[in-house]
Amino acid sequence: MERLSRVATVSPLALGPSSAQATGINDNGSISGFYIDGAGKNHGFLISKGEFRTLDFPGSTLTQAFGLNNRDEVAGQYVDASGLTHGFIYDDGEFTSVDDPNGIGTRRPNGRRASISGVFRVCRLPSSKAL
Repeated sequence: MERLSRVATVSPLALGPSSAQATGINDNGSISGFYIDGAGKNHGFLISKGEFRTLDFPGSTLTQAFGLNNRDEVAGQYVDASGLTHGFIYDDGEFTSVDDPNGIGTRRPNGRRASISGVFRVCRLPSSKAL
């Protein structure tokens, strides 16, 4: 049986964030996550092939990357200028907004497949009838 090992180098982010969180790593060693800058704004990030990329959905006030697949397609969420939360996919420099009509957010692409999965919450209002 062949034994495999991985070697990783951990380096601090040169951006000076107040906090950062890695949320996904794929088989190629690419990493997704998000950080909060000195002004308190959330930004997503992708580290791929030694390059750090900040991911900010256009027009958003907050962007968080939650996971990625082996094609470096990143899934996450962003908050628009109206305060509404949406899911997104980032692929090769392009953002695509992803909204389930009944949901909030999108997260964690599924490993080797070109697919994503989402998270949503169903809200039920109480009946107006007296019991």
